[in-house]
Amino acid sequence: MKLKKILFELLISPLTISNNYYLNSMTIGLIGIVAFKIAFKIVGDIGIRGEIGSLLHWIIRFLVFILLWVLCCLVVNIVKFVINHLFLLLTIFIVCFIFYKLISTYEVNLKK
Repeated sequence: MKLKKILFELLISPLTISNNYYLNSMTIGLIGIVAFKIAFKIVGDIGIRGEIGSLLHWIIRFLVFILLWVLCCLVVNIVKFVINHLFLLLTIFIVCFIFYKLISTYEVNLKK
């Protein structure tokens, strides 16, 4: 059991979500808890015990951890992009809205 835990820790140790140490530690910790609970539930529902169940648990736990980590990184990057480009996105939205209103008004005037 120790070897699987050490391998798991070795594989996830370079993963980061944020440059902030405390925020990163809390987020990675929460992802780890969720991954553990999901893997425990899946292996428990399947009913596999012993060494094979343990190995299956660690494999599922790693895959879920990576999936959740990728999802969190994606959300963080999208939020950073929106915050960094807020003015541009608002300008594009306003121009599209004005263009839509002009076209709607023009179509109503054509029907009359």
